[in-house]
Amino acid sequence: MGLQILDLKKEILPLLYQHISIHYENGLYSDAILDAVKVLTDLVRTKSKVDGDGASMVGQAFGGSTPPLKLNRMQKISEIDEQRGFEQLLRGLYVGLRNPRIHEKITDTKEDCDSIILFINYLYRRINDAKSFFEFEEFKKRVFDPLFVGRSEYAELLVNEIPSDEFANVAVAILKERRNGNPAKLEYFFSAVFNKSDDDQLATILKAFSNELKIAQTNHEIINLVRHIKDQLWPRIDEDTKLRIENRMIDSVSKGSIKEEEVKGSLGTWANSLGEYFKLKRELGQALIERLQPSWYTQNYVGEYFLDYLPSIIDSDLMVKECCKNLAYATLGNNARVLKSKLLDNFVFFPKKWRELILEYGLRYREQDKKCYESLQKMKDEEMPPF
Repeated sequence: MGLQILDLKKEILPLLYQHISIHYENGLYSDAILDAVKVLTDLVRTKSKVDGDGASMVGQAFGGSTPPLKLNRMQKISEIDEQRGFEQLLRGLYVGLRNPRIHEKITDTKEDCDSIILFINYLYRRINDAKSFFEFEEFKKRVFDPLFVGRSEYAELLVNEIPSDEFANVAVAILKERRNGNPAKLEYFFSAVFNKSDDDQLATILKAFSNELKIAQTNHEIINLVRHIKDQLWPRIDEDTKLRIENRMIDSVSKGSIKEEEVKGSLGTWANSLGEYFKLKRELGQALIERLQPSWYTQNYVGEYFLDYLPSIIDSDLMVKECCKNLAYATLGNNARVLKSKLLDNFVFFPKKWRELILEYGLRYREQDKKCYESLQKMKDEEMPPF
């Protein structure tokens, strides 16, 4: 009984045969092998959402503890071994079979070509069946876990497990269920999310934040949304939402004070680092300038929560002069202790123009607090220390 002749067209996937048929049927077997590898490469890139080529692409798609593509759940030793072994097989395909045929003149026989393409067909089927094995409910439990480690590294490891094509949807789902988690720990999660998002994902996630802020009613709700948004992303929040929340925060600032342990205007304190990006930045600046006039309690509110941020919020010449005038009065004339302490600690970090103006307006109060005035004067011309 003679050997049966292999009919490759019947043995492999129609899609694969379609791409190799011209070279294969014309006896150009080495070219047919390269055609088949290209089909496999396109599949890996499409399913894993990784760029690159060859062995490095394989490593990104199948390597590591949380690869984009998994042949199994990678929970048992045997499953991990299978994943790693498959990764090595793929690396070998590129290094040992494809690359020599790209760089050297190799003439393959039909028998060799059939064997290699059958092998590629097997790899294709396995990769086509590979999944992310991402389960949202299990992932959600880990995000809301009371033992969630409040560190950037931990959050990044967690976020890296989210498949690229599910990334925005998962982030939005966590946002909608945020009340089940610890707000301080969720800050780490959303920081990692924003760091990893591409522009399209970012747009989807920020739209979800906008929608949640549109309907947030209490200060507590607003704080637990705003705290998760990176300051520099604030301009990308919907315009009507920005105005609504900024106006609410400015109103809170205008009532802000610290009296013993009681803080009024707690929502407003979240506008400090965010204020630089406010649509209503001028209005926020004016509210802060006015808080520097009434009493120790309002002046110390500005000192405790806003002193470092004043130059980034107040930028018009007229408002800068007004602010420096009020800072001089509150510090030297009214002895607002929290504000004074903060100003002494941070005076050297203020723009030189601010330092000059505070001392100029402070001259009228010099005799009331000579020691403080002279300390500030010593720092007037100092260069900002390097970080």
